[in-house]
Amino acid sequence: MPAVRSRMAARYRSLTTMESVAVLLVLVTALVHLYEGVEDLGEGVLGVMFILAGLGFLGAIVLFFLDYPRLPLYIVGIFYTGLQFVLYFVLRWPNVYDTLGLFDKIVQLVLMLVLVELFRSERAKSEGDSPETPASDGTMTED
Repeated sequence: MPAVRSRMAARYRSLTTMESVAVLLVLVTALVHLYEGVEDLGEGVLGVMFILAGLGFLGAIVLFFLDYPRLPLYIVGIFYTGLQFVLYFVLRWPNVYDTLGLFDKIVQLVLMLVLVELFRSERAKSEGDSPETPASDGTMTED
C-alpha cells in the first residue's frame, strides 16, 4: 500500500496546469452529485443515481492518480460527463433553472472542453513517440 501512495503522491506533484484544472472540476461535479444524491435519497431511484454518478467521478480521479492510461480515461470522461450534461436537461425539463444544477452544468461543460484538450495533447504526444515522421511529400519515413 505505501507504494501506491507514493506513486499517487508523485503523480500529484507532476500535474500540469490543465490536469489540475480537470481534477478540480471533476471533484466539484462529484461533490455536487453526492450532495444532490443525499438530498434526494428519500425520493427514490433519483437519489441513488446521483450518488452513483458522484462515485463514478471520484473513481475517475482515483484511476487518474493510479496512472491508468490517459487516452481511454479522457474519452470515457468526455462521454460520461456529456451523458450527465444531457440527462440533466432530459430528466428535469422544463424545470431546469435550479441554481446548483446549472452551476454543475457549467462546471461539466468546462470539464468536457478541458478533457478534449487533454485528449488532443495526449494523443499528439503518443503520436510523437512514433519512430515514423512525415516526409515533405506527405509519406511516412523511418527515423
